[in-house]
Amino acid sequence: MPRKCPENANRFAILPPLILLSLVMSLLLGACSAPAISPKASESTSTTLTVAAAASLSEAFTEIATSFQAQLPTFTVHFNFAASGFLQKQIERGAPIDVFASAAARPMDALETQNLLLPQTRKTFARNQLVVVATTAQTPWLKKLSDLRDSRLKRLAIGNPATVPAGEYAKMALEKENLYNKLEKEEKLVFGDNVRQVLTYVEQGNVDAALVYATDAAISKKVKAIARISLESTRPIRYWIAVVKQSQNSQQAKEFINFVTSNRGQQILQKYGFLPVADN
Repeated sequence: MPRKCPENANRFAILPPLILLSLVMSLLLGACSAPAISPKASESTSTTLTVAAAASLSEAFTEIATSFQAQLPTFTVHFNFAASGFLQKQIERGAPIDVFASAAARPMDALETQNLLLPQTRKTFARNQLVVVATTAQTPWLKKLSDLRDSRLKRLAIGNPATVPAGEYAKMALEKENLYNKLEKEEKLVFGDNVRQVLTYVEQGNVDAALVYATDAAISKKVKAIARISLESTRPIRYWIAVVKQSQNSQQAKEFINFVTSNRGQQILQKYGFLPVADN
């Protein structure tokens, strides 16, 4: 007697050959495939850190990030460079920031008071100094800070003291020379939103001189430092760094801070003219 095909075999038999072959291959592959990968296992191990840093740190931190990422390829560092006071406000409004690096203590103090920094992560990592700068074509009458009294000075640029640490320090230095009120009354002061904008004002010839950090003067070929402001003329110009409390990458953020304060990080900072903290 002829053998009867199983019911399933009858269904396969009436399928066109190509469809039948495809179906068989699918069944075989399904039987041999590995177990499904869980969503957690398929996630990328890469971590993106968002670092909000004072504008004066732009070049140094960019190189630090390159060196940091070379050692830890799973890290990507994204920067937001601006005035420290402006970045403070962004953090207060809940901006997704992992690390904050400030050019002054005041923005850090404000965030710490509001419990917006991760406890025990705040560190000081560099110092700076103010200088008076003018364009390289500037006439030689401007040689020291007190020369800003000269009637030939028409415009002097500084950072906005309310939000820009370099401006706050500049105001202190000018007040010590009894110059701030005089220049303000004569409407000779031009305020910048950050120290790099102040530097640009000089480079473009929009002002006669400016007070910026020594590190900013060092990166420009269009300006020259006329005079260094005594370290006693201002509060110590210290740079601070901390993990923002709301960070979703707090452990990785700590690793970045550790790199900044490491020997390699310090070498890079000093390459750009920053002073080591230990010297103060």
